[in-house]
Amino acid sequence: GGWNADWERDLVGSRTVITPPADKRRKLPCIYMDTKFNTIHGFDLTGGSAGIVADPNCSGTNDSTADHCELACLIVTNNVNGLDFSKSFPGVALASSLIADNEGYGYYHFANLFSDRGARDYFYNCTFARNGAEGIRRGTRGSYATVRNCVFDGNGVGVRIYMSGYPMSVYASCFGNSVTSSFMSVSIAAGGDSPATFYRGAMFAPPQLDAAYAPTAASPFLGRGENLVQDAVYGFGTDVYGRLWDGVWDYGCIKSSFAARTPAAYGMS
Repeated sequence: GGWNADWERDLVGSRTVITPPADKRRKLPCIYMDTKFNTIHGFDLTGGSAGIVADPNCSGTNDSTADHCELACLIVTNNVNGLDFSKSFPGVALASSLIADNEGYGYYHFANLFSDRGARDYFYNCTFARNGAEGIRRGTRGSYATVRNCVFDGNGVGVRIYMSGYPMSVYASCFGNSVTSSFMSVSIAAGGDSPATFYRGAMFAPPQLDAAYAPTAASPFLGRGENLVQDAVYGFGTDVYGRLWDGVWDYGCIKSSFAARTPAAYGMS
């Protein structure tokens, strides 16, 4: 189309794909960021050393609720790793995104200073599936994180928190099977904070997704998600394909066409 053409945003039938050149596949990231406060919406990131790599020199205020990149409606698949914030101080507000089938981790945040553990992370209506290592990896002195309306299934481990990682608050999310049969791996150094707190709506059950990672009629979380449109940090109202939740929220990144299910005994529900 060219820079002066009229572009139509179509997140269903004609998504924009970003991938490295053929001779650099799996060697370069699809996107490399060297500043904070980036906003990236509506891309498929595939074939890279990572979907996104954040530069180690990106600044981010210690434990900030505001210093984060806003990422949404992303499909990050078939990379060596998914989202690499492993040496970056900004956090992410990641909404309505599919992070799946990456060789290593889906998302990794690591801050390497005792005095500055970086900004907070927020994961809203995301699906982390079949990543070879972890869905989410949070490392040494990583800041606080909040998980809402997310699905973890078929990863090496759903969530890994190690060393003195700071707590993760989990609301209305589903932890399904993992390769290691462990939905969470925790290794906390002496004096580290509590690794995770689970609130109402957290469940431990097979999410019953189809081959495209969409919910099926058997999914246990249909219509049970939290309404996040007015969320103070990152209010967002569509699924990964840009379809409005329209008041009926599921877990994960894809809006279901099936009716809501009656709550059942799936753990902390």
